[in-house]
Parts: sequence; structure tokens; C-alpha cells
Amino acid sequence: MSATPFEAARAHTEQEHAVGLLHVVNTDGSCAEPADTNLSTFWQPGWEATRRDWCFTVLLDGRVHELHTERCLAAAHGNGKPPAASVPQAPPPSQTHFADIDGDDLDDPDELPTTASAPRLATPPVASNLPKVRWPLLTPDYLMHMPPVEWLVQSYVAEGAFSVLFGRWGSGKSFLALDWACCVATGREWLGRPVKQGPVLYLAPEGAGGGWGKRLNAWTTIYGPIDGDVLRFIRVPVNLYRREEHALLDELHRQGTFGGHDPVLIVIDTQARAMVGGEEDSAKDMGLFVAACDHLRQATGCHVLDLHHTPKAAGDARGSGALHGAADAMYYIEKSGRFVTLNSPSKTKDEDERGTPAVALALVPVPGTGSCVLDVADAVPLVPGAIELLKRVASTKIPCGTNLAKWAEEGGMAHTTAYRYQRELLRGPYVAQGAECWELTPLGQRACTTSTTPVP
Repeated sequence: MSATPFEAARAHTEQEHAVGLLHVVNTDGSCAEPADTNLSTFWQPGWEATRRDWCFTVLLDGRVHELHTERCLAAAHGNGKPPAASVPQAPPPSQTHFADIDGDDLDDPDELPTTASAPRLATPPVASNLPKVRWPLLTPDYLMHMPPVEWLVQSYVAEGAFSVLFGRWGSGKSFLALDWACCVATGREWLGRPVKQGPVLYLAPEGAGGGWGKRLNAWTTIYGPIDGDVLRFIRVPVNLYRREEHALLDELHRQGTFGGHDPVLIVIDTQARAMVGGEEDSAKDMGLFVAACDHLRQATGCHVLDLHHTPKAAGDARGSGALHGAADAMYYIEKSGRFVTLNSPSKTKDEDERGTPAVALALVPVPGTGSCVLDVADAVPLVPGAIELLKRVASTKIPCGTNLAKWAEEGGMAHTTAYRYQRELLRGPYVAQGAECWELTPLGQRACTTSTTPVP
């Protein structure tokens, strides 16, 4: 008989314990873990967990404890998504925990405790007497039974990963990163894809302060307010090349940001402002920047999203290939007019690129805010002139290889206008080259069907 999802999640925790990735400690930081300790102690109220990442110990204030709680409860619920947790408040250890879950509870999800039941510590203790494991030796069985990737934004932003969103200046990088950040902070779906809610830290030293305010005003006007306890911005540079992430983490803990919890997403906007003094073309300097990003991920369990530029007239990230090698995913974004295209990732380490489709987006002005929000391209109506060109294409057999803008010019359309409308039709895409002639895509057919503009 195969193990239940709950049993599988618990078994993985026991494997982590066996190879030295997880240790059980008392809430005062003392290690009560003799060699023959039964991991069932881990599930008792009043205990916390520490995870040992590479060459240093990270005590995550119950985060690992809570992470396993969420995974096990999600598995028991059978929906792959943990119940919502209350971030700011720390419940007393006496509340229901795994010790109070029996087999009958797994058949009735309504009887399960929520993730808020996991005990947390107001101040993480320092576990000084844990066994030193600098390089845990993992077994093949451990690696083969690791839990699947969990997503902050389904198919795009994975928990605990490092991704790079790159494009030319003005390509819409910040609009997309802010959209993801706001969705994660509020738990709102992104383009119909599920989102896991959690605190977000946005490093935004670029641009005037008024611009960020306008973008946030536009987003909240359309989607609703954002709680300041789950989304914070830093408007001064944090130099990761100079390894200032140590001071940043200390400051977050000192201020008790996010109610003492770690962010699940940190956005770096942009890399150029986060490695001042470093040479982007230097593998050594880029390696220092990547090491700082890794430290942020290991210390908090967060996803680090790095916004970066391309060289002039190029479609790859600027600088040393060390960045490309270190990233778990690389996303190229480009913009034409009001249309923004998020291309399929040029690289993913653990997932199939084909599972992450390209997305056609558009910048939609929000009246009264002076800014825009992103929406799917087919939700943005074409202007009448573009629909006119679209319907001309539909009613005429235009051979493949024909430049639509030049063809429209020959029909009397102004040069600049013809090229602007051609870009809009191709970005949709509303038109595409068929076997012999230009054809309307399904998106273009819907645009023609819903439009009342007559064919000239």
C-alpha cells in the first residue's frame, strides 16, 4: 500500500533530519537531540527546527517548521495549496499541532488545524551546540524523494529560487515585477494562475519616488489596497557586490519587519544599482553578486528576482555568463508600443521550458493615476485604425512575405500610422503568415467579431 501524501511529506522531513539538514532544538536554543532521538519530538508543541545550509546555520524562527506543516496539511487536503496563514500574530505553543492529528483527521480536511497553529518564536534562539555539518552527504533516495517545486506564481516564480528578468530599458520589467510583487503580497491570482501569499521586499532605488507612487496607485485602483505589513520598499541602494545583504538582514530583524517573518520574495530593481563598483563583465564580480543573492535565499527561504538589462540591440542579459549559469530561470521581456511580451524562459534548471508559455500583455492606462497596469493583450481593444488594417487583411489574400505596413501604405494609409498598426497586429498576435497568405489568428478573429468598425 502506497504512502499517503501526508506520510510522504513527513518521511521527507525525517530524511532531512537523518542527513543533517534539519535539527530539533528546544525553544531556548538548547539542543536536546541525542543520537537516538525519535523525530516524533519534532511534531510536539514548543519545539522549533533549524536548517543547516552549506557552511552556516540558519535559524528560521519556525519557518522550516511551518513550511513542513504547510506541505503536510496541503497534502492532506489534496489540493496542493496550503490553508492561508496569519502572518503577524504568533499563536501560543499550546494550540493544536501535529501531535493532535490522528488518521481520522486526514479523511476530514475541515478538522485539520491551520498553518497558523505552528508555534513561532518572537526572538529566534541561538543554537550553539548543534553538531557541525558543513557539507551534508545526501543519499540518492533523499534526492529522488524531494518534494516537488512549489510556486509563488504558478509556472513563473518558484519558492526559494533565483531568477533573472531582463530586457532593454523601458521594456516593462518594473511593471511586471511590481505586478508579481503585489500579487504575492495580496494572494491575488496572476492572469488566472494561482499565487501563494507572503511578505515581499522590493529593492527599488531607481527612478523618482513619484513614479513608484503612481504605479502603486494604478495597481490598487484596479485591484484593491495592499497591506503595508506584507509589502515593503527600500528606495536607497543596497550594494550586494559589497555584500551589504548581511546588514540588510540584520536591519529587517531589528525592525521586526513583516511581523518578524522572512520575505518570500525579494525583488532587485535593478542589478546595476545593486552592484555599484563591480564589473558586470567580470565573472569574479558577478560571482560576488550571485553569492549575495544566494545568501538572501538561504537565510530567508525567499525567491530572489533580479531585474537586469540587455546590451544594445541584443536579446541576452548583459555581462558575464556567470549570471546565466547561476540563475534557475531567465526571462526575456520586450515591448512595442503598449504591448509587452514575456517570452518563454531561455533557461530553467529544474523545469521544462515548454511548461512556461510566452505571455502577450498590454499596458492599460488607469485614469486619474498617471500610470498603467498590465493586462492580457486580448483584454485590450485595438484602436479603430488597427482594426481597419486587420479587416483589410481578413478580406484580402495577401501573399506571405508581404510587408503589411508597405501594403497598407500603397492602399492610402500614412507611413507612420501603417507601421504602428502593423506592430500592434503582430504583437497580439492578431495576424500570422499561413501556408500561402496572411491570416487572422483566433485573437484577431475575435477582435473582428466584436468590432463594429466597417471594412473600408
